[in-house]
Amino acid sequence: MRVLIVDDHPLFAEGLRNLLAERGIDVVGMAHDGHEGLVRARALRPDVVLMDVTMPRLDGVEATRALKATLPDVTVLMLTQADDDEHLFAAIAAGASGY
Repeated sequence: MRVLIVDDHPLFAEGLRNLLAERGIDVVGMAHDGHEGLVRARALRPDVVLMDVTMPRLDGVEATRALKATLPDVTVLMLTQADDDEHLFAAIAAGASGY
């Protein structure tokens, strides 16, 4: 499985990358905002994108919507500390497979 991590918190993203790599998961790249995530996903063609909800320049919900429009087979799983229905429903409506 090829995974792209999109999160604006470098320490969290690096820790997640290390955790996944230790378990044999191929982390093909990392991005620090939704715009960069779109560019990298289109170039790297991951199987799964782990996407933060709240990021600068382009948030995770809008990035997911754009990503699914161009790469519909990519699975997007949202990562967040937010615990509200608004983000959840928006992410699922945008095409995320999990939250």
